[in-house]
Parts: sequence; C-alpha cells; structure tokens
Amino acid sequence: MFENQIFNINDTNFLCLANSIFQYQKSHNQVYKFWVHQLKKSDLNFDSICEFPFLPISAFKTNKVVCNYDEALFYKIFKSSGTTQGEHNRSQHFVSDLKIYEISILLSFHKFIGKIQSRPILALLPSYIENSDSSLIYMVNYLMQLSQHPRNRFYNKNFKELYKDIHELVEFNEDIVLFSVSFALIDFVNQFSCSKIPLTVINTGGLKGRQHDIELSELKDFVFSKAPLFKFFEEYSMCELLSQAYTNEFGNYLTPAWMKVLVADVNNPLEVREYGKGQIYIIDLANFNSCSFIATEDYGEIFEDGSFKILGRIHDNELRGCSQLIL
Repeated sequence: MFENQIFNINDTNFLCLANSIFQYQKSHNQVYKFWVHQLKKSDLNFDSICEFPFLPISAFKTNKVVCNYDEALFYKIFKSSGTTQGEHNRSQHFVSDLKIYEISILLSFHKFIGKIQSRPILALLPSYIENSDSSLIYMVNYLMQLSQHPRNRFYNKNFKELYKDIHELVEFNEDIVLFSVSFALIDFVNQFSCSKIPLTVINTGGLKGRQHDIELSELKDFVFSKAPLFKFFEEYSMCELLSQAYTNEFGNYLTPAWMKVLVADVNNPLEVREYGKGQIYIIDLANFNSCSFIATEDYGEIFEDGSFKILGRIHDNELRGCSQLIL
C-alpha cells in the first residue's frame, strides 16, 4: 500500500508520508485509534514529527496491534525473547506482509554493512535460536538465503565448531559476517585466540541472562583488545519494529530514511524533541500495517545529526503520564 513511497523516501517528504500513515492507522488500527482518542490528538495533519501520538510499546504485550485485523488471515507473529519476564509477558507483533520486512532488512544491510551476496553468514545467537518466533532469527535466516553461501550456519554454544569454521573460511579469504549477542561474543573471544582473524561482527543485543549489562564502548574496547581485526557493528531493533539501525564508526546508531528516532521527557511523555536525552520514541514507516509511532522503554541521547545512543532502560516505576495508561 505505502511500500513504494516508504523505500524511496527522503527528509523532504517524510512528514507528509508520516501524516498519511497516521491517518490510515488511526482509522484501521483499533488499539492505536483508542490511544489517539485518549490523547485527544486526532488532527488531520501534524506540522512536526514530534507531534504524533506515540503508542507505549507495552501495548504489544496485551493487544493485537495491527491494522484491519482478521482472524481468517495469516499473520507472521514475531515475539520478544521473554527471557526476563516469562512467556505470559512477551510482546507480539502481527505482520501481515513479510515482504516489507525483507525489503527493510536488505536495504539497511546494504546501506550500513555492505553487500550480502556470496558472503558467509555465521550466527552465534544462543539466547534467540530456541525462539522460532524471533524477528532476529528470521532476519538472519533471510540474509543467509540471500547470500547463498554453502557455509552459512547457526551456532548455539559450540564455540569450537565456530572457531574451526572461521579459520577455514579465513584461509579461503572469505568476507565473513558474524551475528552475535554480547555475552556469547565475550565468551568466544575470551576462550579462543582471535588476534589474527578479520571478520565483520554485528552485535545484536545486551547480556540477556546475565546479572550485569555492559556499555557498548566497554564491549568494543574488550573485543578489540582480543580481536583487533574485527570490524564491529551494533544493530538496534526489536520485535515490534520492521526496521533496524546500525552503528557508525563513532559507535552512534544511524537509521534508514524511513525511520526516525526522537526523545521525550521521562516525566512528561508529551514533550517530544528531535535531539537531546530522554525516552526513545521511534517512527518506523515500514510498520504501516501495525503501528509506526512507538514509545519504547529505552533511555538514550539523540544528536543534532540524527544519530543516537542507547544509554539504558527505563523501569516501569520511572515512566509517567501516558506511558502508564493501561490499554
């Protein structure tokens, strides 16, 4: 419906298309329609991207956040990992058109990482691999299909096999991409000598299942101390989004053209700004079949060039105002 416009968008027409998608979603997404009504923000058009109503991401845990929901139709349902709060509290994203997700994956990978064809894709994702409903696993599987490399493979915690396969691929001068979660990457470079291994690492998340998290800068410094030839990227996304942000050489996240990140005051969620520190709000126009305007539970900083950092999580008891309204 909107896909041709979304993937050919620029800063000049972003607001216009966002307004069109807002009008569509407030009419066809019952959850978002209710939310817009609660906030009394049914304007025909907004003059700034900061003015849109942003749906609390917690709504995905208790509602079917999708346009024109029909039980008779097939939906791919992506679910959050649920590693910390259990099965009953997992978010669910009902996706009616996987082609939109696939286009978003490919265009962002090409823009921020490089070509995918013929590159071996290895995945060290032990906290996700058991989750067949993971959007991350779907993304990596799709990239493997595109690369068509015969050595593409998922690994659980079998580091020895991963190390062996990497060495064999390096001998043939293969341009390796390794997707990994933070704790698995730390354990891997701790246990095996990686000082002479060149590959591209895409870190996809924090220390799920571990007691303490680690700052991105600390993680990078540690990895480079063990593996100085690694080219390191961080990927930021979630099951409620169909788009991904990737870090640049300074460790700041960059978004594709159809995705914008804003910040809101933690104590006043209606006070939204284009840069500064606060609660992270996301406009993901690829989400036009669900909800494109999402208030996350991440705390971060956005810089004037549009790049951003994630500084931590906001706990439930720190959220105020509309973020606490139960849907």
